[in-house]
Amino acid sequence: MYVDETGSPEFSDHTQFFIFGGIIIHENDIWTIRKKVFDFKQKYFTGTYIESELHMHNMLKSKKDFKTFRGDEKIYVIKKAYEMINDLPITVIASAINKSSFKQQHPTWRVLKTALIILVSKYNYYLESVQGYKDKGIIRFDKSSDKRLVEIKNIMKNLKGVKKNNQVNNIIGEYFVNSDASAGIQISDLASFCIGRKLQKKLMDSVFWDIVKKKTLSNDRDEILGYGLNVFPHMSKEEKQDIQP
Repeated sequence: MYVDETGSPEFSDHTQFFIFGGIIIHENDIWTIRKKVFDFKQKYFTGTYIESELHMHNMLKSKKDFKTFRGDEKIYVIKKAYEMINDLPITVIASAINKSSFKQQHPTWRVLKTALIILVSKYNYYLESVQGYKDKGIIRFDKSSDKRLVEIKNIMKNLKGVKKNNQVNNIIGEYFVNSDASAGIQISDLASFCIGRKLQKKLMDSVFWDIVKKKTLSNDRDEILGYGLNVFPHMSKEEKQDIQP
């Protein structure tokens, strides 16, 4: 599983949600995904961003390498990026913390720790229930978040240190990789950013959400809340309707 984050776990930050987005990829499909991302960039990335990584915040806001990314060109390339996701052999899982509700209900808890424990336990559930114990899992985190590396490492170490911990018993390791060299992290960025925009009701095109939703882990009734998309504290009935009519 490749993991990226959207938003900030700090309460002082203006973002409403902190999200860990995970893209589950079977090892047999890694090369296929690398090739599809490479081909996408060869076709659609030009000018100042010809050698850039897929980074939705920068693409949408025309920041850094994407400062010349404007108008119809921007919308077209972003649309093609999400269409590419539609063709990839991936499963999306995510944990999202509503920071204002979280602070009110659990003022002494840590946002990042809670989000990570939820994500890891859902990944472990996937390996048990969906894969049927056939495969063990490895987690690859985006290394660019250096300030969070120590905290993430300590959380994972503590989870593994508990004997017979059912939250991690199928996960055999975690690594930290540079996003610019990892197609999996870049695809995770696209998915987690889209989930964040949907939760904040800022999505510029519902088609993007429809694609990510289709790739998100669900039960046999196609319900994603509590399976692939895990929001904490729990959403109101009205909020759920917007995600899962």
